[in-house]
Amino acid sequence: MILDNLEKIKSSYDICIIGAGASGLVISEKLSKKHKILIIEGGSFDISEKSQEIYAGKVIGDNYFDLTTTRLRYFGGSTNHWGGWVRNFDNEDFEKNEKLNLTNWPIKKKSLDFYLDETCKILNIKNYFKTSNFEMPSFNKVVYQRVTEPHLFSKPYINKIKNSKNIDLCLNSNLINAEIKDQLVTKILISDFKNYKKEINSKKYILCTGGLENSRILLWLKKNNPNSQIFSNNNIGKYFFEHPHLHVGDFITKLKDVKRKDSDFPAFFLQFKSDQKKNLNILGSTFRFYHYPGSSNISKKIIAELSCLAPRYLESLYNSFDKKLVCTGQLFLVSEQYPDFSNRIELDPNDLDLFGVPKLNLFWKKGSLDKKTIITSSKILAKEFVDLNLGRISLNNKIHNGELPEDEKDGNFIGGNHHMGGTRMSKDSKSGVVDENLKVWGTNNLYVCGSSVFPRGGTCNPTLSIIQLSLRLGDHLNKILL
Repeated sequence: MILDNLEKIKSSYDICIIGAGASGLVISEKLSKKHKILIIEGGSFDISEKSQEIYAGKVIGDNYFDLTTTRLRYFGGSTNHWGGWVRNFDNEDFEKNEKLNLTNWPIKKKSLDFYLDETCKILNIKNYFKTSNFEMPSFNKVVYQRVTEPHLFSKPYINKIKNSKNIDLCLNSNLINAEIKDQLVTKILISDFKNYKKEINSKKYILCTGGLENSRILLWLKKNNPNSQIFSNNNIGKYFFEHPHLHVGDFITKLKDVKRKDSDFPAFFLQFKSDQKKNLNILGSTFRFYHYPGSSNISKKIIAELSCLAPRYLESLYNSFDKKLVCTGQLFLVSEQYPDFSNRIELDPNDLDLFGVPKLNLFWKKGSLDKKTIITSSKILAKEFVDLNLGRISLNNKIHNGELPEDEKDGNFIGGNHHMGGTRMSKDSKSGVVDENLKVWGTNNLYVCGSSVFPRGGTCNPTLSIIQLSLRLGDHLNKILL
């Protein structure tokens, strides 16, 4: 049932879910067969300036997106501007790396793979994410899937909620406080935009408000509950990371796999091999090859540049151009980022939102290991293309000279709007915020779900893994709430 105001909310529920993005919607459906669910969503069914303004904040460090545009605060959350690219994690993303001081996930990959079929059915995609050997010594070929019309992900859930006897959805309802006694969240306080407030009682509470907002809310609850065990957790908001995205250069090749049918989706992905990463002490990287037709302005520009850089090679391809056997295009890198303690989310006591809750400050920058990963993997790819006569890659001048592009015109496309870490999953409260079942350390009934719980992010887009975690949490709560 969809409630049009706070007064219609019942006095108590089995589970209260804060946030109606991918995670909150998937969990609600999983739990609704057995339990009474309340979903509170800060926005409406459409974007609004007053709701987006709650997401305003400052970024300190590297160039980053405006915090009011990198995430969306209405029904469906950031799936409303989701590109729809999906791939599951690799085994190595879960493993500890002592040389690089990379923590491991407290769960195994198979714990998420158990939900891969169900996740693919939800997304209406093939369960096919193959990693295969390629003719280059340092790279594997990997397969991504793409969701059709990903911005419409949330639409089917509207009718499901309307027709559900066990789910109540209240829009324009904003969490502004909570009471935590001992290890129990006893109640939460929500408000609409007209300043009408209501207390909510529930057996369990789940924060599903996104990779940045989960940390902001927990920091606010921590501040307001100094006698709770959550108050002593100094990891909240820490270890934030992204997927740096860069246009690292242009390519020309006779590889047939590079040709694409979808103008927005590359057909060819190369991923740096695990053993090579370990030998070089770098993080993960995946290269995306965007092929452009030979008649395009981009293709003409690339050919003109390569005629200066590799004239003999280009001359050898003249006959192939006539037969349309040559592909040209732009090469993009998606890099894993080191989860650094100093990359963090903090409350700004001098900048409050409409409800008196401090807005956030995001401290984010790429470190020396991130830089080494990007430059090293790009140079190796370019070299192996030449060594194996697969084509030529004209690297960005800055990367060629051992630097990173600083802005968009220079090739720095910042990130993927992938907000990870901040409430990371851990084996104990000393190293993270939630346990392996996503329960906040020091509480008995507060959970967090979303990419904020990732201890590491690999190079795959996070939404598929978010849904897997959501299904897993739903099963866990169904078992303990029998």
